[in-house]
Amino acid sequence: MLFLQVIGGIVVGVILLITLFYIFLRLKFGKFLHADTNSEPLIIHLNKDINPEWVQSKKPQQHIETLKSLGFVAGDAYLIKEMEGTQLVSMHQGPICAVVYQHPLAGSWVDIVFHEIDGIEYTVSNAPMGSAIDVPKNCQKVMDPSLTVEEIHNQISVLKNKSQKSFEPINEDNFRAFFENTYKKEMAWRIRKGGISFDEFINTSAESKIKSSSKNLKAAFVEMKESDLYAWQAAALEHYRKTNNIDYEAFCEDEYRLIVVPFTTAAEAFINHLEQMDFINESQAKKYKQLHTDETDIFKLFDTINGHLSPELRANFITDQDFPLPLKIYKTKEEDY
Repeated sequence: MLFLQVIGGIVVGVILLITLFYIFLRLKFGKFLHADTNSEPLIIHLNKDINPEWVQSKKPQQHIETLKSLGFVAGDAYLIKEMEGTQLVSMHQGPICAVVYQHPLAGSWVDIVFHEIDGIEYTVSNAPMGSAIDVPKNCQKVMDPSLTVEEIHNQISVLKNKSQKSFEPINEDNFRAFFENTYKKEMAWRIRKGGISFDEFINTSAESKIKSSSKNLKAAFVEMKESDLYAWQAAALEHYRKTNNIDYEAFCEDEYRLIVVPFTTAAEAFINHLEQMDFINESQAKKYKQLHTDETDIFKLFDTINGHLSPELRANFITDQDFPLPLKIYKTKEEDY
């Protein structure tokens, strides 16, 4: 869930940013395992904040007043259902939209964005982290925590004035749908490339200014990828069930026997995932991690592991699937008692 910051416009990566923030904070205190903030959700929902007292806090209020002085009109305040404590308010100036964020640990920051129709999605932000995260080709972002709100506005205005295209309308009426859809689109892109890479994770950890050993960073990255695998497994199997019109109760009886194999992820995380599913034991997992920790082709890795098992224990291929990323679904054999 990671400092991805504004990938398709409106800080689509706000949850990514908050998630990575938690991970690095836990690293600082030596506690990064077994938390519920290790993987960003596939979709998010904005709920209206009916009593946004937080906008009166010093930093958010300064941001909001500055934006008003620049001609922005305040929209509604929202809470993100999937990320406790994350609050935001939209501000509008024609096709340009500003979002003021507040989080009890990550602090307050501002994104200002506009989207060309069938063109580039622009964002300028002073978010505390996120510049090390890849973005889609149709996105252009400037991320600098030292920027003032005035400087962010100046930069986005220059970009807008240089554009030769028409702009997508972003207003108070469509902001919620715009934000949720932009996040969904960005997450689909990110997941389809296998999620956050190790290089992105390490480079973002450097931005966090939190010092940690390479061993702890590697362990935190692997834990994050394990969380990705659980999220992908759940999404993939629900998609498979619905696509094939399988009764929910009947599906639940066999769900534990289904293994989702993504085309790529961290090999060590995938091996841990297979161990936790009881497909291989601890001793096997240790040996595979010693020999295959650098493998990037997870289809190949699973074929290797599956092929080493007794024929009576091997999982059978069920189908290829393209959601939420390219993957294969296997089914283990029922044990005889």
